[in-house]
Amino acid sequence: MSTLILIFAACLTAAGIVSCFIPVVPGPLLSYCGVLCLLSTDAPPSMTTLVAFGVATIVVSILDYVIPMAGAKRFNCSKIGVCGVAIGTIAGLFFFPLGLVLGPFLGAFIVELIVKKSVVDAAIGGIGALLGFLASVSIKMLLCVGMLAYVIFGAL
Repeated sequence: MSTLILIFAACLTAAGIVSCFIPVVPGPLLSYCGVLCLLSTDAPPSMTTLVAFGVATIVVSILDYVIPMAGAKRFNCSKIGVCGVAIGTIAGLFFFPLGLVLGPFLGAFIVELIVKKSVVDAAIGGIGALLGFLASVSIKMLLCVGMLAYVIFGAL
């Protein structure tokens, strides 16, 4: 039974890694659920480990919303342009994998053009949105890969 739980935990953490690219699916939370599955195995994680991963999951989940907006704002993207980032990110899912990268940029760029910004200003706002999105995904991936490594190597 313990082997099945370990496989399920590894699958959950791997699903968390894959879902880091999808904005509406909480990848770190899925990975954390995989770590929680280890509680019912022969070698459960310590309370310190659970709290550390739990706090990191909460912090990264909050940063997931803050970082792309901060990146767009840093590059002078308007508030409505930030909404364009979210729309472009979701629309980009339908054009996987290139859409995941271009979606946030194009969303901000197009919305900034609609709000009457120049092409250069719209492009700069789009670049900020793209950089923020990539930074957010990188942070989520780092945490989820760490949890997957814990699940795999903790089982050994």
